[in-house]
Amino acid sequence: MDKYRTTKITMGRSDHQAFGHDEQQESLVETILDQVKSQGDIALKNYTQKFDGVSLNSFSVSQEEISTAVTKIASNLKKLLKLPGKT
Repeated sequence: MDKYRTTKITMGRSDHQAFGHDEQQESLVETILDQVKSQGDIALKNYTQKFDGVSLNSFSVSQEEISTAVTKIASNLKKLLKLPGKT
């Protein structure tokens, strides 16, 4: 499923010193990413249920929900979220 492009991130020594390094957590994240790659939305639904306790039928968000959410974002954060060249 090449629908989602992923990038492997390698952290440098200073990142590990600042944030610590837990190989067990890293292994869990890699497992989750592999399952999402291979199973797509099914894996996302399973993990949403497992971690968030929410059972979703769809990942679609209506335009009304988006518009409502945008009104709740602080203006200084909205400026940071805008891409260069976009208004």
